[in-house]
Amino acid sequence: MLSCSQICIDYIASRIILGIILEPLSWPKPGNVGPSKYYPDLKLEDFIASALILYPRLRTLILTSSLNKNHNFCYWLKNLVSLVSSVLNKNVILGTLILVIPIAMGVGRHCNEFCRDMRASINKLRSWSQESLVLSFSENANDFLEAIAISKASIPNYEGSTPSISKRQVITVEELIHACSKWDVVCYELSKGFELTTSLAEKIAKLVRRGLSLTRAIAQTYLEALTEIIDTHIVRRHSIVQALRTQLLALLVNKEHESNLLNVLDKELRRRRINPGTLADLIATATVLYLLSESENDITALHW
Repeated sequence: MLSCSQICIDYIASRIILGIILEPLSWPKPGNVGPSKYYPDLKLEDFIASALILYPRLRTLILTSSLNKNHNFCYWLKNLVSLVSSVLNKNVILGTLILVIPIAMGVGRHCNEFCRDMRASINKLRSWSQESLVLSFSENANDFLEAIAISKASIPNYEGSTPSISKRQVITVEELIHACSKWDVVCYELSKGFELTTSLAEKIAKLVRRGLSLTRAIAQTYLEALTEIIDTHIVRRHSIVQALRTQLLALLVNKEHESNLLNVLDKELRRRRINPGTLADLIATATVLYLLSESENDITALHW
């Protein structure tokens, strides 16, 4: 099988990196990092640096996938998380990587088809991503768990699953995703075949067609998602009550369409150090899907 051209691989990798960067650059997104919006240990520069660090290895991932040489999702997750953590001494995009790696692998596997038009429909991208993830289902999930540990993130509680996997030495990717999906939206998204991110990508596309700038469309999609999706990062760091309270406040803000209320919500979340990090991962992934679904000319002509 012939591999993709270097130009096409560069194009795919650059769109993925751009999607990761555009998420924190889009504003307003209450509680999240953005332009002039940061936490003491979490800044916009962390996200941009993380994305740029990933570019060379992301290209390699796409190339090896185009040659059908590697379907190992866990290997690449640990590899990329280790790279970012070794340079920045932290990892701020673990959830995004968990979702984006299957997309990169899927587009790589279908690289020649993608490169005919330098784009693919959002639904086709979803299908390719599902396919690449399923190929990794039988893998040992140890590298997945190690990647979470390296990033110093909290591990979703998978105890109580049936059959219980918490005491077993060998856990497959499929078993881990299925068990953690009960407690974590990112794993839920993998178990449902990119259902949420596909819907969010379609919302971004719809808003852009209506005339919104891309960054404004991303921010508006985030605000709507904040009212619809319980952020499990907030649940783990704070409580389910706080996650539901955040959702209710977002509903009130969206209903009133008042910019002042947006600022009030943002200040309230920052005061309590409540960061809807799971939604940020979903929006970054949705932005990646959107960018890969648009032609190069369409992207160039966008009002940012």
